[in-house]
Amino acid sequence: MSWLLRQNRVIEKQRFFQATDEPIWLRGGRARKPFLAIYFTTIGVGFLGALYGTVRLIQGKK
Repeated sequence: MSWLLRQNRVIEKQRFFQATDEPIWLRGGRARKPFLAIYFTTIGVGFLGALYGTVRLIQGKK
């Protein structure tokens, strides 16, 4: 029942998110940045792998 009687922190969090000049996808504190780094690293490695495979196919190598 304690979750039902918690203090409302919506206004506090709204002020935090609207006060920063960071892009919206970087807002949310320090905990979000490692996840974003992993996400963008994964996307980058996938893109480079696809590019490498495409170049190898164009060159006629398997």
